[in-house]
Amino acid sequence: MTWTKTDVTPVGVVHDGTGRPVSRHRKGWVRVVVGALLLVGGVAVAISGILESIEYRSNAFDEAVGVGRLEEVGPTDPVTFVADETTGEDFTIFLDTPDTGNDTHLEREVQSTECTVVRSDGTEQEILGRIQGVASDIGGLRSVGGFSATPGETTVTCGWRAPTRRLDRGRADSRTFLVSPGAPSLAAGGVLTIFAGVTAALAGGALLAWGLHGRRELAA
Repeated sequence: MTWTKTDVTPVGVVHDGTGRPVSRHRKGWVRVVVGALLLVGGVAVAISGILESIEYRSNAFDEAVGVGRLEEVGPTDPVTFVADETTGEDFTIFLDTPDTGNDTHLEREVQSTECTVVRSDGTEQEILGRIQGVASDIGGLRSVGGFSATPGETTVTCGWRAPTRRLDRGRADSRTFLVSPGAPSLAAGGVLTIFAGVTAALAGGALLAWGLHGRRELAA
């Protein structure tokens, strides 16, 4: 014969006066430590990326080998410079736009920009703002495209295509463009660093909150 005794309780579990199991809150200290490290590290990386982007924008203006101006439709005055060991062979064309405003309109200005590069050896390359492998926006300094130059005199001529009602609505009357040393991918470095830092900080914050919340378990 078998029967069930309702007054039997699990061995090793603490009960209160009414016979109910006593539970306690247990924090996940490993998750707390790892989460805190990720949070602090992510914030530090994000700040580093912001500073890198600010420095890159400043250097793009200071080290520009040529500055021109887009006005109305079609090519404007060309920009000519000499590519040598000091400048390197890779260059990026930027459009200087406000860091605030209608982002759609500003991006359409970039997409409307068309440039022609004539190298010292006579070869040419067409740069279209609407077709970029790596595009960047550093505080309103928006990339149009990049190119490689041969040693010697290089000419860059840029202009806006004829506006269309749908694509070029809100385009400014004029904008400054500049040609700066370095490949377009370098401009994206700071942005990627910021993204990585923010991602790590969010993951760390979530892990930290999980660890502090902990779990409830039966007291022994």
